Amino acid sequence: MDRKEDYALYLKSPRWAELREEALIRDGRKCKLCASDCGLQVHHREYPKILGSEPLEDLVTLCSACHSIYHKKKESDDKYRTFCANAAKRKEKRVAAKKKRKEKRAISKEIWKKFFADKATN
Repeated sequence: MDRKEDYALYLKSPRWAELREEALIRDGRKCKLCASDCGLQVHHREYPKILGSEPLEDLVTLCSACHSIYHKKKESDDKYRTFCANAAKRKEKRVAAKKKRKEKRAISKEIWKKFFADKATN
């Protein structure tokens, strides 16, 4: 098995799952570069010679866009930076839209309840 295959297997191991979760918790489940909370990945700053021996300090939480930028060395790629920077705003909009839909459903239920209650009394 080569190093790449070993690494792919390691990323499926309980040890990696534990370290990954610790890094996510430490970093507040946000990308350390742009503060996005979507598409989070845990990046190795340095790859250890023995997989599973890396200290928590060598791990950092990045969103998928920032992680991609890091590996491609596209520090000036504004498209990805903008995507990451706006992630929180997009999430807020999704949450607000979901809340609005829920409120509309609740209002509709009340209208139908009243309608059927009125029919029952007539």
